[in-house]
Amino acid sequence: MLNIIDNIGKTVIFDTSRTIQLANYNREPDMSSKDLRSGNSFIDDNHKDLLDNIDFIASSVRDSWDQRAFESDVRCFIVDLENHFSHEEVILKAAGFSDLDIHSMKHRELSLQLRMDSYYMQGLEDSIRFLGSLRTKIFSHEMFEDQNYWPLFENEYPAEELLIPWSAELATGDPETDKHHRALVNHINRLHLQFRISSDRHYAYRELRHLYEYSKFHFSEEEHSLDNKLRPGHRANHEFLLIDLSRVIDEVRSGKFQLVNIGDYLKYWLINHIQTFDIPSFLQND
Repeated sequence: MLNIIDNIGKTVIFDTSRTIQLANYNREPDMSSKDLRSGNSFIDDNHKDLLDNIDFIASSVRDSWDQRAFESDVRCFIVDLENHFSHEEVILKAAGFSDLDIHSMKHRELSLQLRMDSYYMQGLEDSIRFLGSLRTKIFSHEMFEDQNYWPLFENEYPAEELLIPWSAELATGDPETDKHHRALVNHINRLHLQFRISSDRHYAYRELRHLYEYSKFHFSEEEHSLDNKLRPGHRANHEFLLIDLSRVIDEVRSGKFQLVNIGDYLKYWLINHIQTFDIPSFLQND
C-alpha cells in the first residue's frame, strides 16, 4: 500500500495489486470567481486548472491504470505547466515585478525537475510516487515563490491592519525556516483580511484547506531539517496542530464560528508553536 496525498488527514491509499483503490480522496470544491489567491484572476484560473488536472490524473489512476495513458497525461500536464509559466511571466513583466529573473529561473528548475522525474516512471508504484511529489512541488512553488508577487495585484494594507506583523520575535535564525514562516504569516494575514469582508464559507473552507496543506509540508521540511535535534514534543505538537486545524476547518464548513473571528485562532495557532518549539530548537543548534 502506498500513501500519496492527504486531504485534511484523509490519506489517499493506492493498492498496488491488480485492483487499484483510492480511499477517501475528495476532489477540491469548485472555485468561484471570488476564490482568488494572487489577486490576478487569469493567474488564479491557471493555478486552479493545474490542481484540477492533478486530481484528474489521480482519478484516472484510481479508475483504470494504464502506463501509456498515465505517461501521456503527465506529458500534457507538464506542457500546460510550462505554458502557465510563460503566461505568468508575461503578466509579471508588464506589472513590473522586480524579481522576475529569479522567479523565471524557479519556473525553469521546476519544469526540468518534473521532466527528469517523469523519465524514471517504470510502473505503477513509480507513477504513484511521482504523482504525490508533483502535487507537493506545485504547492511548494505557490507557497514560497508566488507569494512574492501578490502585492503587485492588491492594495497594500497598513501594517496596523495586519493580524501578524512580521518581527524579529518570530525569527528562528534559520533562513529557510524563516522563509517558510513568513509565507505562513502572509497567508494567515491574507485570510484574516478576506474574512473581514466576506462571509463566503465555500471560499473559507478551500483557503483553510490550502493553509493545512502548506502547514503540513512546512512541518515535514522542518522535521527533516532538525532531524535528531528536534526538541521533545516538537513532532507531536506538529501532529496536534494539524489535527486541531482540521477540526476547525470541518467546523467552519458546517457553519460554526464567525469567519471574522478565525484569525484570532490562527494567530495563536502559529505564533505559540514558533516561539515555544521552533525558536528554541534552532537556537540550540547554533
